[in-house]
Amino acid sequence: MKVMIAIRMWLIDNIVIVRFVYGLSFFSLALVISIQPRLGSRYRLARRLWALAVFALIHALADWGLVFIPLQARPDQSITVAALWGARTILGAVSFGFLMHFGLGLLVSGRSRVTALALSGLAPALTVIWLLAFFFYPLVYQDSGLNTWYWVSEVWSRYMLGLPSGLIVAFGLLRQGEDLRRDQLHRYLRDLYLSAGFFALYGLTAGLVVPSQAFWPASFLNTEMFVRTVGIPVEVFRGLTAIGIVFATIRLMSVFSVETTRRIFQSEEERATLRERERIARELHDGILQTLYGVGLGLGTLNKRLTKSDNVEATLAEITTQLSGAIWDLRHAITDLHQDQVPLLSLASTAHDYIGQYSRVTGLPVTFSTEGFEGPEAGVLVPTAFRKELLALIREGLSNAARHSQASLVTTLLALQDETVLLRIEDNGVGFSPVEVLGPDIEGGSSHNGLRNMRYRTERLGGAFRVESSPGHGTRLLFQIPLPETIWWTQRTAEEASRP
Repeated sequence: MKVMIAIRMWLIDNIVIVRFVYGLSFFSLALVISIQPRLGSRYRLARRLWALAVFALIHALADWGLVFIPLQARPDQSITVAALWGARTILGAVSFGFLMHFGLGLLVSGRSRVTALALSGLAPALTVIWLLAFFFYPLVYQDSGLNTWYWVSEVWSRYMLGLPSGLIVAFGLLRQGEDLRRDQLHRYLRDLYLSAGFFALYGLTAGLVVPSQAFWPASFLNTEMFVRTVGIPVEVFRGLTAIGIVFATIRLMSVFSVETTRRIFQSEEERATLRERERIARELHDGILQTLYGVGLGLGTLNKRLTKSDNVEATLAEITTQLSGAIWDLRHAITDLHQDQVPLLSLASTAHDYIGQYSRVTGLPVTFSTEGFEGPEAGVLVPTAFRKELLALIREGLSNAARHSQASLVTTLLALQDETVLLRIEDNGVGFSPVEVLGPDIEGGSSHNGLRNMRYRTERLGGAFRVESSPGHGTRLLFQIPLPETIWWTQRTAEEASRP
């Protein structure tokens, strides 16, 4: 018991050392953040750290005021000392405003523009309200002294800004866990949780335990009551939470170094992949593609020399159609080898070219129309593999119509609506019974492999496939395929990065 009393008395007598270490902790945090390389980082945390650095720097200066201003407290400097105490009170409140702005900045991601603007303006608005109240206080309460003015203002800055800012930052940091889990950086989750926990403790100790005042709850929950109850000044707990914040946050910022290293390795892998793709593209163009062209010319010559026969002509026509499709696929595969992503708008133009060529080769009239590709959504990038799968669906659908429907006209529609690609292929042929064809035996037999392949491709893309047909009334194939989520996530991230 005597030891505890001795420790308490020593801490109270040397509280200036505790305050100095407290300020030094936040000053160190501001310094580390300012020199931390994070340019180009895609983490939301990186884009908001500037506000945390400003808070740490200003708050360190404000708390060091409790250490150095008393050294100037001489009668011939009373005006200067009063101005310094007022400046220190203002700096403390403004620092809490930047801390709240940091926390709210971590929460705006994924919200509507109106909500994001409202959250971004909340911290400045509360800070301005506090500043107005600070300067109007002596006009309203003219009998109060300087000490009352400054301490009442500081208490309200802790209630209005300090307490909510610590809790908001803690909650905002916890939301960053999804970014770390997405990138398989689970080892940094512990540092993230530690940092969030220390910020929450800081908000409670700095925002609830305030200097004693005549109004509630400062008249009950204050620094004097804390010392009597716990036996240790609250400044010690604040200092420990500050050290914990600095330790956990600095460890957490190591994730930016990992991100930079990964980006370097990824860039090297992409260059190596690009060189390999260019080599394969040259070999395909100079070898296989030229061979296929030669085979096509040979088939054309053979068709002219053979005796006319319906079976021979039909067989040669089908072979020529398949060969033309293979040449078309190979040409576009060579083009796609040079790029990982293509504009979504290219899907419409490429489909138009393929359908035109298909109609010319087969002699089957095919109309093509598009909807929704005029808006800004058509400019987003999609993986070349996504475009390839959609073109394969178009090719399979037209091939089915040419081989089975006995149609005289096929109409195709390609539409973009609500981040979803809609494809419709409709013919005026003989039709069939979907219940009989697409029954339990769809996995067996080979006569309807085309429909089975189309359903498989569509489901693999996360979409839905439906067949509408009846004997004598033609066939309609309907596809609904969502755009890859990563593309829309990238677009949203770019939009958020451009927000003020």
